[in-house]
Parts: sequence; structure tokens; C-alpha cells
Amino acid sequence: KNLDFKTLEFEEKITFLLDGKLLIGELNKEDFSNKGMFLRIHEYLGNIKFTDFLRKLDRICFFYITRKGLTLGPNELKLCDKYYSRITYNSLCIERLFKRISGRISEFVSFFISSFTVSVLFKYKTLFDDRLDDNINGFRDFFRKKIWEFNMIDRFSKKDSCNSFVYIILSGSKGSYRNMDLICFKMGYMNVGKDIEDVFYFFRKTTESLFYFTSYFLGLNSLEFYIHSISGRVGLIESSLTVYKSGYLQRTIIKNIENMYIAEDFTFRDVSNNEIVTFTTGTENTNYN
Repeated sequence: KNLDFKTLEFEEKITFLLDGKLLIGELNKEDFSNKGMFLRIHEYLGNIKFTDFLRKLDRICFFYITRKGLTLGPNELKLCDKYYSRITYNSLCIERLFKRISGRISEFVSFFISSFTVSVLFKYKTLFDDRLDDNINGFRDFFRKKIWEFNMIDRFSKKDSCNSFVYIILSGSKGSYRNMDLICFKMGYMNVGKDIEDVFYFFRKTTESLFYFTSYFLGLNSLEFYIHSISGRVGLIESSLTVYKSGYLQRTIIKNIENMYIAEDFTFRDVSNNEIVTFTTGTENTNYN
């Protein structure tokens, strides 16, 4: 409790939610040289590397979400006072803190926690254990379960603006709740099909658990849209290259024989002009002259 928001005065342009007000900013690597909250946590962890430290914070974030509830992204911070009445059923997540940490390697992490105090962090010492993943029954299964618990469709339909995505699913035109799960939480990972840390290491905006914070709800910036477009192009190319031989040959054969029929004299003829194509099967391109 000794660490309150006053210790963050040196950190300019910080993004967090306090008393229903959204403050926007950033925290870079040089801020760790100051005697602030993150420096004390960093010392508690044994002065590990900066990149490892960010991964530890990722695990804290994900562990907290699994224990305290699901959050749907920064878009819910708009008009914070108005949203209090909508999420009273999850009182532990009413006061959310979004903290953006950006280093020279352009790694980002969003921090979700209701009461940011040292006592809360130190209470969960097991968060820093490498076996944390064993305590979570799969990232995919977790979100699929949480979506139904929090009635995701109902929450989206209460937005101020019309949500076309929900209308498309509810009308039965296209898509399902499973598609909503993929687009909301696994957009980048599902399209690329690889480890995001390997593909987007220098400009990744996700946790180790593949939680994609800048989803379709919040909108993509120019770089993310470019990366997302490339990942889709890679998927199209891979699909076409894997089936271009067998698939194209099959289509060609079907197109060539769809107008053919066997006449009463057992000859193969073209249905359009009744022209004999071949007398016996297996003798295509034979010169009978």
C-alpha cells in the first residue's frame, strides 16, 4: 500500500484508469532508472533482463484475468463512468489499469489489475513460477468458457454504436460464436499459424499467451494492418500451392468430361453437337486416320 499513483509522477504520459478517468501516455525503458513501482518489482524478481521482466508482467496479467474475470479490451474504457452500471456483476474488474510499457525493442504489454499495490503482487508469488502454464487448462479452452460465462453477445449488443459483427452472426448470415472468439482474441496467431514472438518480435503487441490486445474492436494501426494483410496473403499462397496440382487437375478433368455421354453404340460423344470424341475409353488423342 506504500506504492500509490503518486510514485508515478516521473512517468509522463502513462495510460491507466483512475477514478473513472482515462489518462494516456507511455513508459519506456529509461524510466526503470527512477525509483518507481516497476523498479521495485524488478528488484524483487532479481534484476532480470528487461525482456524477461516484460514476460513476467505478461504472466501476472494473464493469471489475474483467469482468476478475476475476462476483460474485452481498451474500447470499454470509453465513457468510463457510463460503463460502471454495465459491469457491476464483475466488481473486481470495474477499476482497470491499462499500463503500456514500450522499450527500444518496441515490446508492449497491457496491464489489467483492479488495485495496483505491492501487497497484491507479492500475494501471488506463484505468478513468477515457470510452472504457471500448468495451472491454466489451455488458453483456448479458457476463453471459450469465459465467453459463455460473461454472455459476450449480450455485452456487445449493449454498445452505443451498432455492432455489425454481432448482427451478422445473430441473423445467421455468416459466422458463429466461435468465429467471434477467434477474431477477438486470436486474430494474429490464427492467421499466421506460427509463434508471434518469432514472426513479429520487434513490433509485437501481444502477450506470451497470444492475447491480441489491438483487435477488430479497437482497430488496427497502419503497421498492424500491414502485418495482418501479409499474414492473410501468406495463407492464400500456402493454400493455393498445396492444392494447385491435384486440385487443378481434378477441375480440368471434370470440366472436360461434364459434356460427354455414352451413346447407344457405346461411343463417347459430345452432348452439344453429338460429335464422337472417342470410340473406346482410354484412347484419347489417338489418330484413327
